[in-house]
Amino acid sequence: MKKWIIAAAAVLLAWNLFLTVSYSNLKAKIENGSAAVSSDENGVINNTVEGYTTDITETTAKVIPKLVTITAANDQSEHVISGVIYASMGTDTWILTASKWITPGETFTVQFDNGLSCPGELYGKDEVTDVSLILTHPDFETEPIHLGASTAIKQGEYVIALGGRNLHTQTGEVSFGVVSRPGQYYVGSLSDENEWITEGLLTDINLTENLIGGPIVNLSGQMIGILTTALADGRNTATAIGINEVVLAAEQIRTNKEITRGYLGIIGVNVRDLELYQKSAMNIPLDVTSGIVVAEVIEGSPAETAGIQPNDVITSFDDSTVSSLEALQRQLYLETPGSAVSVNIVRSGNSSPLTVILR
Repeated sequence: MKKWIIAAAAVLLAWNLFLTVSYSNLKAKIENGSAAVSSDENGVINNTVEGYTTDITETTAKVIPKLVTITAANDQSEHVISGVIYASMGTDTWILTASKWITPGETFTVQFDNGLSCPGELYGKDEVTDVSLILTHPDFETEPIHLGASTAIKQGEYVIALGGRNLHTQTGEVSFGVVSRPGQYYVGSLSDENEWITEGLLTDINLTENLIGGPIVNLSGQMIGILTTALADGRNTATAIGINEVVLAAEQIRTNKEITRGYLGIIGVNVRDLELYQKSAMNIPLDVTSGIVVAEVIEGSPAETAGIQPNDVITSFDDSTVSSLEALQRQLYLETPGSAVSVNIVRSGNSSPLTVILR
């Protein structure tokens, strides 16, 4: 009898140990979001993600203190949009926002996340990229938002869109989605000669009025674009101007209070981003490893007038090597309309210099 009791106790102890280990493993799977793999009778493998969560509350909490709510008013109307603390220097704080509802002659009130408000003045704006800067002078310290790199954003990457606090509910707006299409986009029109190729991000996030002028950030809380209607084109999903482009425009506004740049008129792709089969289809030599492949030439543009064609590879601009779209964009912001610049292209393996009169 005594031996039987000892054996039963050993079995129970082993069973309790098994349950404890199983529970610990299950808990670890849930907490770590591990995947269970199984297969059906046809050999098809099924992956099931257990305990997966996308908690953006921590990132949101870091970003919201850098957001503001802007009230733009005139004698006829009043509009409220979001903005971002872009830069601070002494008592000067620059607020970055979209140009919608921002017009000269209006009065601006900027409410910070701490609930305090102060008047603002329109420092400068760019109708094409939809970037505006408002200068304020708060009597407290302000912390600018952290900037990321929009050119590093990939299609399908998770992003967060945020708006400033609603003046009535005192809560901001937060939305979560993916980048559906990053790239270059044509904005403006030939009729007013206010054309530009801008860096943009299209997302699947629903665009509301409160989000306009606010940031779109990556999961680290770095601003990668400003939410705008400039690229909307009938869409009701959130579109943003990439932060690399925004910084170029904002810094020129901070320096000159206006934008001057040269318009070329091509939509391109970095050679380094192409697969070998794509280079082969475009008749691009395999030893051409940097530069910009021309995907589209805008009708009536300086590029078309100069003879640039689709599948040409731009390797230099104004006697400077250009290895990427970002480098070309920086160069264009250094030029002025009417400038004559030298552009070197590679076409069907042959290098050719061209002269382009920028507009």
